[in-house]
Amino acid sequence: GSDYGAVVSAALRSALPDPDSLLDLGAGAGHPVLGWVPPTAAWTALEPNRFLRARLRRLSRTTHPGCRPLDALWQDVP
Repeated sequence: GSDYGAVVSAALRSALPDPDSLLDLGAGAGHPVLGWVPPTAAWTALEPNRFLRARLRRLSRTTHPGCRPLDALWQDVP
C-alpha cells in the first residue's frame, strides 16, 4: 500500500492548524486529509466518481461524521 495519505496528512498537521471546515475539490477517497481533518469538522467533499464518493459516504457514517460527499465538479459550485 501507498503511504501517500499518511505523508500528506503529516505535512498538513505540521504546517496548518486543524480545520473547522474544508472544501475538498476532487476529494477522491479522502486519503490525503483523513489524518488532518478532525472527525467533526465540516468537510464538504466534491467527488464526481461514484466509487470514491461511496467510500467517503462510508467515512461519514463511521469515523468522519462531518464529511459531506457531493456528486459535483468544482465548476458546478456557485
